[in-house]
Amino acid sequence: MNRGTGSFLGYWLIVASVVIVSSFTQADPLLWRVSDSANQRSVYLFGSIHFGQSSMYPLPDNVMSRYQDAESLVVEVDLLASQSDEMSALLSKYGHNNNGEKLSSLLEGDDWLRFQDICQRQGISAERFQHLQPWLAAIQLTAIQMRASGYSEAYGVDRYFLGLAKREDFLKPIVELESLQSQLSIFAGLSQQEQVLFLRQTLDEYESGGDYLRQIAEAWEQGDKVQLEKLIIGAFSDADAAQAMYEVIFAERNRRMLASVTELLKVGREAFVVVGVGHMIGQDGLVKQLRALGFQVEQL
Repeated sequence: MNRGTGSFLGYWLIVASVVIVSSFTQADPLLWRVSDSANQRSVYLFGSIHFGQSSMYPLPDNVMSRYQDAESLVVEVDLLASQSDEMSALLSKYGHNNNGEKLSSLLEGDDWLRFQDICQRQGISAERFQHLQPWLAAIQLTAIQMRASGYSEAYGVDRYFLGLAKREDFLKPIVELESLQSQLSIFAGLSQQEQVLFLRQTLDEYESGGDYLRQIAEAWEQGDKVQLEKLIIGAFSDADAAQAMYEVIFAERNRRMLASVTELLKVGREAFVVVGVGHMIGQDGLVKQLRALGFQVEQL
């Protein structure tokens, strides 16, 4: 698997890309207007950042004005509507190893020792992960690392817009492209071998994860599609297993998202679509696919 694959897989569910910026007001993140000449209506596409810091706000004026003009907010999942008991039930269903097999028995060589060492440095017990599926252990390990580094899901861009859409002065209908269950089932659908590879890659790149994220952050801040494609999409280009994961995590989901966005355009609903920036770029990204269908796509 290519360098960065394990790290990015881990960050995918909890962060499409983490932003680490010193002057966010100078940012020029990727924003597109998709138009259908048949009904003279537009849909806006904005690449989401699911984790971040307070310094990310306020967002650029050109982003906020498009949101205010839109009739609805479209997101991957309405995270603010998910109840804690629902989340617990889904994590138990998809993320727990209910056959009694321990995580330590799935990791070979010194991998479990490395896992324990990382947990100890973070002040947590590795035993709390013993009954988790490898994919969930990797994601939780990454989330702990990110929070220890000063980042929080509370400052994610999708959460920010969801909060606005629920306020009386910014109230908008919220449309979900997916469900929490469908997202969790993606990782649960990986084979045990793929999940262990995912976790091992997370361990391998744990120390260098910050540098990788900073590279993504700089490219995101500058709206650098070429660099984002290299860092995000390119991370899946090395091995057959990585390409299979890319198909499940990006390509298949992009096709479903594409159907929803084109339906919005057909019915003339002017929407502000906030999804992970990885879904916008590359050969299978929404931008390229919408252009291929004949829609006018303009980067703003």
